Order: sequence, then C-alpha cells, then structure tokens
Amino acid sequence: KTNHETLGESISDGIEYWQSFQDALQAKTAPGSVGEGRADQALRRWIQQNLFKPPTSAPSTQKAPALRLSAGTVLRGSASAWILGGHTTWRPRRNAHSRPPAQYLHKAVLLTITDVAEDEPAVLVLLTGPQVGELPNGGKVFFGGLVPSERQLLQISGSYIWGQVLLPPHMLQELLLKGALEIAHGVKIQEVMDAPLSNRWAVAGGRLESINDASAGLLGDEQQRHWSLGPDP
Repeated sequence: KTNHETLGESISDGIEYWQSFQDALQAKTAPGSVGEGRADQALRRWIQQNLFKPPTSAPSTQKAPALRLSAGTVLRGSASAWILGGHTTWRPRRNAHSRPPAQYLHKAVLLTITDVAEDEPAVLVLLTGPQVGELPNGGKVFFGGLVPSERQLLQISGSYIWGQVLLPPHMLQELLLKGALEIAHGVKIQEVMDAPLSNRWAVAGGRLESINDASAGLLGDEQQRHWSLGPDP
C-alpha cells in the first residue's frame, strides 16, 4: 500500500472512533447540545483541510510581498478555515504554554491597533467577541482576544473591549496568504461598530461564495455558539 492509502485508512478509523464517542456523548446530553451529528462533519472537514491533502508539487520560489499595514486596518476571518479552531500552528497563543482552539476567529472582524511590519508581532483586537462583563456605569465589556493588553480596557466607538490578539512575526502574513484572514479593503471601522455583532462580518465584506463555503460556515457558526474561553492552564 502507498503511504497515501495507509493515511486514508488511519483517518477513516479515527473518524469511526470519533463517531462512537459522539454517540455516547449525545446519549448523556440534551438534544441539540452537540450539534445534532455535525461534530463528525466538522472533524472530516478539518482533516481534509489540514491533514489529508494530496501531495503538492515543488514549492514555489515566488516570495510574497512584504507586509505593511497601518494601525486601524480592518480584517475579517474566513468562514471555513477556523473549523475546530483552525490549524494548530495558526492559533494565537494565550501564553507561552497554551495555544487553544480559535473558533472566535470564525467569521471574525479584527482591527490592527498598531502598525504592522513583516518582521514584527502583529497586535489586533477582535470586534466580534462575546460580551464578558459590564462596568458599574452600565457599559458592556466584550472579548477582544486571549492576551491582556497594557490598558485593561480598550474603548472603540463607545464599546469596551478586553484583551487582544497577538501574532508572532510573519504569522499575519501567513494567515493572509492562506485565506484564513483577509484585509477588508475600504471598510470603515465606524460602519462595523454601528452594526450588531452578528452582522459585522457581512458589513466588513464577508461573503459566502459557494455551497462549500455555506456548509463550512454553518458548521463554524454552530461550533462558535458552544465555544467558551475556558480556564487558564
């Protein structure tokens, strides 16, 4: 057998074990709490995207253009690349020892809060995060990323945001090249902030271009509804 065939059999066996686990889990939980059988679809899609791709030709020698973005640039997350939290090497770190799944980047809108150069870390804030608290004055506090910022809260267009997304040098460029993130050209931050959280990705130019995108988007939407920050390791 070829290595390709052996890998395919191993993946198939793994999915069967995953399905057995999901069946057992569903028997102990309320109907609909694990996505009514969608979990195995998500695993298959993650495997196809990240593990089971056919061998590629020799790598291209073409060098990507140097990345330079100004502070205040709006970006949007893919509707398909962050299934099950995305590729493990793409996930932003919480700290030096933890790189948790990043479902929060599914159909996300982000803002660069410093200028970005290719060989420097990129500092961004999430504009589509869930509410995580409330201030004494009634102001709502939203999740902006896993890493605490120097200022405890960032205020953008009347919204308070806790945390930021910190990417190491070259990582933002890779995510842009892979399509996991996109630059939202021509989108103004105020337009995004004026929209409800659920509409901000579309306001930032997010579109489902195919049936495949729509299917992935539904899986990601369902996973995101069940996502939580989880405890610090």
